[in-house]
Formats: sequence, structure tokens, C-alpha cells
Amino acid sequence: MRKRELEHFRRVLLIRRRALEKEIEELENSTTNPNDSGVRAENPYSTHPADIGMDNLGRENSYLFASKAAEMLVKIEEALERIEDGTYGKCRICGKLISKERLNAVPWTEVCVDCKRKEEKNLL
Repeated sequence: MRKRELEHFRRVLLIRRRALEKEIEELENSTTNPNDSGVRAENPYSTHPADIGMDNLGRENSYLFASKAAEMLVKIEEALERIEDGTYGKCRICGKLISKERLNAVPWTEVCVDCKRKEEKNLL
């Protein structure tokens, strides 16, 4: 892959990483402040089971989203490492180049479309 193309993907990955870090920070802030859900904002002394349940559901969803975002951050960091070590854009399974279309759609991917399809068929 050419240097200019690698730099393009590095920028895309860095932008996505910054966005995810911000998203995780916001989610963490919302889980530490129970009033962020808005459920108890009107009556902070409410002990109605529905209010408590909604608060808990909101916090659980925030933890889930933060967990998924953290997983994506790991994939992005790994992709940035592959750019550095010269393996970015090569399928980890077959060793062929991953199409630019696939990298544009999923810049952190490690596998080409054909190998991804094969993986999915084996999992089903």
C-alpha cells in the first residue's frame, strides 16, 4: 500500500479513536451521575420501582455501550500498530491485500471479504 493511502487510513483511525474516547468519557460520566438519566430529575427522592428500574436500565445500557466502544478502541489501536509495522491492509488469514473498499468501510479490519465470509459460514 502506498504511503499516501496509509496516511489516509491513519487519519481516519485517529479521528475514530478520538470520537470513541469522547463517547466513552461521556458514558462514564453519565453512569457516575444518577441524575443524568433524567428519570429522577423531577423528584430526586422518588423510590418508585419504575423510576429505580429505569435508572438501572440506563446505567446498564451506558456500561454496555462503553464496553463496546472500548472493544472498538482496541481494534483501532491494533490497526494503527499494523500501519506502523507494515502489515496494515493484508489479510491475516490468506495474506492477500484487503480491498480499499473494505478498508474504507471498516478501516480496522484484519481480514478480506472472502475470508470474512468463510469465517461467518464456519460460525453458523
